[in-house]
Amino acid sequence: MEAPGQSSFAFYGLNQNRQETRLWDGTVVGQYSYIDANGKPAITHYDAGPLGFRVKANNLPIAPAAAPLKPVDYTPEVAEARALFMEKYNEAAKSSSSQSSSRQKRQIPYLAYPSLVNPMQPILPTMIDDSQTAAAAGVIPSSISPYLYANTF
Repeated sequence: MEAPGQSSFAFYGLNQNRQETRLWDGTVVGQYSYIDANGKPAITHYDAGPLGFRVKANNLPIAPAAAPLKPVDYTPEVAEARALFMEKYNEAAKSSSSQSSSRQKRQIPYLAYPSLVNPMQPILPTMIDDSQTAAAAGVIPSSISPYLYANTF
């Protein structure tokens, strides 16, 4: 027995069939097939739901390829404005490259604070005795620590 709003049916006949199901949300899913006039099977799968009616079939027509579009010619006003812009742009580029620039990349002020944690000591108590065990546990010695600057104060 189907839930309210749901239904399904199927039909099978000579050289044709159809199956369709309506789901609880109103979506309809189905397929049908038949033998066309040329003796080839035409198989169609479809669904109709929130995304619209969608079909997948082996006998859908194929549209011819569209010819490529030719570029649009500029109107005389636009061509004149583009030429004027390029002239001004090239002048500005030439004058800026001939001037010696005093511009420099700004440096960010940097201040290092002393480390409150020694990288050689684990934060949680552990049973580490020697440097090999420490290296295996992932504790980085301060001599190769990327935070070496923090221990220099």
